[in-house]
Amino acid sequence: MGGEVLYQWFISISAFVIKPIYMVGSFVLVVLLRSQKSLDLTIFKWALIFFLIGEAFCAINYLFF
Repeated sequence: MGGEVLYQWFISISAFVIKPIYMVGSFVLVVLLRSQKSLDLTIFKWALIFFLIGEAFCAINYLFF
């Protein structure tokens, strides 16, 4: 029974604390990189955008389904 409660705490902390922190951090990086003209930074910016889209779908799936 104790392991089950620990597992629920772990899921809650990762879903409602850790995930939003790295999603906000990724969004901040996208905003900071939006005016960069360098090819490698532009590619990195688009990779972060697609990462955020995927993570948003993951969060919706986790919360509602």
